Amino acid sequence: MSSLQRIDVIVAGSGIAGITAAKAARENGAETLLVGRLAESNTLLSGACFRTRGTPGSTLNESVARTGRRLSDEALVEEFCANAEKRVGETLEGIETIEIPFGVKPAHKQALLEKLEADARQNHRAEGRVARLLVEDETVQGAIIEHGNAVFEVNAPAVIIATGGYASLFAKSNGFPQACGSGIAAALGAGAVVRDLEFVLYHPFGGRPTDSLAGFNVFVDGKRDYETEETLDSHNAHHLLPELCRKFEGRQVLLKKADETIVAGTTVHSTLGGIAIGVNGRTSLQGLYACGEAAGGLHGASRLGGAALSAAVVFAANAGTAAARESAATKTAKQMRKVHDCCGTDYAAEMRQALSYCTRTVLTPECIAKTKRAVAKATRNARRMPCAHCRHKVSHSLLLAQAFAHAADARHESRGTFFRRDFAEESELAQSTFFKTHGGMLQTVLSRPSSTPCKPFKTIAPEL
Repeated sequence: MSSLQRIDVIVAGSGIAGITAAKAARENGAETLLVGRLAESNTLLSGACFRTRGTPGSTLNESVARTGRRLSDEALVEEFCANAEKRVGETLEGIETIEIPFGVKPAHKQALLEKLEADARQNHRAEGRVARLLVEDETVQGAIIEHGNAVFEVNAPAVIIATGGYASLFAKSNGFPQACGSGIAAALGAGAVVRDLEFVLYHPFGGRPTDSLAGFNVFVDGKRDYETEETLDSHNAHHLLPELCRKFEGRQVLLKKADETIVAGTTVHSTLGGIAIGVNGRTSLQGLYACGEAAGGLHGASRLGGAALSAAVVFAANAGTAAARESAATKTAKQMRKVHDCCGTDYAAEMRQALSYCTRTVLTPECIAKTKRAVAKATRNARRMPCAHCRHKVSHSLLLAQAFAHAADARHESRGTFFRRDFAEESELAQSTFFKTHGGMLQTVLSRPSSTPCKPFKTIAPEL
């Protein structure tokens, strides 16, 4: 990493979104630095299914908007639906594929992973992570990167956040521990607008692909559940995950088939909110882009099954292209310097403890209040950290946890994956939650509710 001479675009995250974004930036003439490892991304754990079609009887546009419960950004939905088939085709070019009811998947997942790794090797690499962003006058000018125990300051006119969601901030998740929202936290700490953080997709079977559960007998509190068995056999269970999670809340669920028994347990599967973006992946900060699970706005209140990877490649390609064009028109100062060594403080356990009260599919005022108090306590503890770098990094992650808790507290309804016992009905007005920071303090960004029952939500957040 010390040999770098010039970097135009820093890409944080080495899953399918980050690698696709870096490739697009490189093809548009940018020198790219790809930060992270494919082996630590949730792409490795995915079912490698790409949605390119809607549900039976509906267009893709209608299906995405309906699943999002009127919180999906209309412009993002249109961009996704117009380009999904093209971008998925580019991603899977040269790979043997299999048609599935809603799209396509590689015949052998390993072939896709090998292609992604080959693309990743075309970039400058840093097997660390972006901890913070360098910002001046609401313009991103590079990033603070952890590389081993060393901390580097790397200047670049554009940064793309593709670090995935924040599922591993919760006590129980089925993703990699590295998926703790570090990129979203860095963006929020730098002043970027985030949205819809309260929407979390839970999985009632520990993250196991629902298609693999066809043929199992289901027992709930010792009694056979024929209705759930029929749902699993129909291969439509992924669209009903929120309902199944709430159905199984606090109950013992066993799945049995021949000599195999699965003890079902609800885990956080993925997160739906993230950094607010426009169709080109641009955020509210100049020079900052986001894509993949780190970006929010497309899925709204719930995600259509199979749409995650398709959306990742669509907006990653857009972000990489736009970032390369922006960097070409910008000159940067000195490229890189080592700042200091990092003490390597592990803060994940305290973060998961703070959010453990909300690792449940049915939220109550009590669990939200406990989360806010736990986050406040963790924030006070973070201020006493002796390492300035870790203190800043942890404070940004705590801002993300604080934003989640405040978003959950502010939503006085149940919608999509979000369910509150004290507000069990869906409101007639669909309204997203937006937050940003100023001077290290969390602020609410006003948004306009939608009163139209059939159209997705439109925001008055900053032009993106």
